[in-house]
Amino acid sequence: MDPGRLYDLAPAFCLAAVAWLVVVSHLWNAATIVDRRRAARKGR
Repeated sequence: MDPGRLYDLAPAFCLAAVAWLVVVSHLWNAATIVDRRRAARKGR
């Protein structure tokens, strides 16, 4: 791979990485909220 092509792909790769992190953190937060609701229902 030549450096020019790598520089063209770098911004897209960074955006994809940021979007992936946002999605993962959102899913993680949703999962923890669901777990807390389940624990609250059990009365803990």
